Order: sequence, then structure tokens, then C-alpha cells
Amino acid sequence: MKRKPTFTLMNKIKTYTIGWDIIHKIGYLTVLDETGKEYIFSELSLEELTFLQTMLQNPSVLIDPQNWIVAGWQINSSVNMRK
Repeated sequence: MKRKPTFTLMNKIKTYTIGWDIIHKIGYLTVLDETGKEYIFSELSLEELTFLQTMLQNPSVLIDPQNWIVAGWQINSSVNMRK
């Protein structure tokens, strides 16, 4: 019996808030998706927080119910890579 692939619905992130505890040196991130669901990530390192903040600058960043944040960039096909 062949298993059907399962697809996870991903929602567009509408807003996010980043915080940094300057005493304990840990960060947090809250995300609100297009359905109004809030996701909270805490005890993030500076490296993790910096990476996530870079991802969240994408205009179409997505999040799924398993807390995966996914971003992609369009590759400009008109750029000639040959020298």
C-alpha cells in the first residue's frame, strides 16, 4: 500500500518582535502569522537571533505548525554568470 504524501500548511508571517535580555544574554522572538496564531521562541542565542532576524527580512517568510520558519529569495535569471 502506497502512502500518500502529507503536506503541512504554511502561513505567512505578518509581524514579529525580537527581544534581548542584556543581563542574561538571551533572546526571544514572537511571531504572528496571517491567521492570528502566535508563536513564541525563547532562550535564543545571539547567533540564533541574528540568523532569524535576517530570515524575517524576507517579504514572504512562512511558518508552519511544527515551528519551521522558511524563507526564500528569487534568483535573478537575467544576471549573466559567465565572465
